[in-house]
Amino acid sequence: LNYILLSVYTVSHAYLISVIIIFYKIETIIQAVAATFGMFVVLTGYACFTKGDMTKKGGLICTCVECLFWLIIFQFVWGPVGKFMYMIFCFIVVCIMAVFIVHDTQLIVGGKNRKF
Repeated sequence: LNYILLSVYTVSHAYLISVIIIFYKIETIIQAVAATFGMFVVLTGYACFTKGDMTKKGGLICTCVECLFWLIIFQFVWGPVGKFMYMIFCFIVVCIMAVFIVHDTQLIVGGKNRKF
């Protein structure tokens, strides 16, 4: 059942992204792919070779995501924000996703210095 649900999610997500990228220029898409790939490779390398342990910080990460979620919901109630605040929201989301990548990679890799 898990594999079936994962397959349905993956196909649905791929279809959604393919429909969305139709509206963007090819250069923008290539830049986004390159930046995402580069960031993922660097963060995965950091997660595998650092002595720090991020596996204990799952609750803190989820709390930050929930706070950001409610901030975005309230932004819809208060009205649209300016371009500067939009950039701040994007920066915060990218930082939280980077921490998620390190946390999840350390959970997968394991090792002697990992708590869980």
